[in-house]
Amino acid sequence: MIDLLLQVEKELPALLTSYDGWNSLNIDYSFPVVERIWRQWGEYRINLHKIYPIPVKSEIRCEDEDEDENEALWHSHNWPSAIKILSGKQQMSIGTKDKIVGTFQLTKNCIYEMVNMDGYHAVAPIDKPSLSIMISGKPWTIEPKEELTKKLKPLTAEKFSALFSTFKLYC
Repeated sequence: MIDLLLQVEKELPALLTSYDGWNSLNIDYSFPVVERIWRQWGEYRINLHKIYPIPVKSEIRCEDEDEDENEALWHSHNWPSAIKILSGKQQMSIGTKDKIVGTFQLTKNCIYEMVNMDGYHAVAPIDKPSLSIMISGKPWTIEPKEELTKKLKPLTAEKFSALFSTFKLYC
């Protein structure tokens, strides 16, 4: 997947000359909030992400408040992928469904891949939003995950345009 990501990175300047073929999602059902613009690229999908830092927990808490509400979403992907950090700094934990096995800080130009359907991770930008490129492959044939209770919406035209322009500067 990393070789594909490096190939995509070379082709991105040409792909970012027009909005044609690009779509967007505002992924805001959990932390961190992610703004995604994406397009199909042959059998793969190119995803450009702006990931926002997680808000700091309040000092004042209700006793019945969920202590994990401001933590990064621990999740797997239904597809193989490779990711490159373009800007910012992220903390990433990796592991299995029930166990974290490592935590790293990733910065500009770090590249990683997730190619095991049993792999989980959580990412959280540090201090400011981070930008990244992800190439994702065909979904693995696995049992469907829990359905989202919140329907994801596209970015507003203004946010889409601003994010598109930002990625043109980085690619």
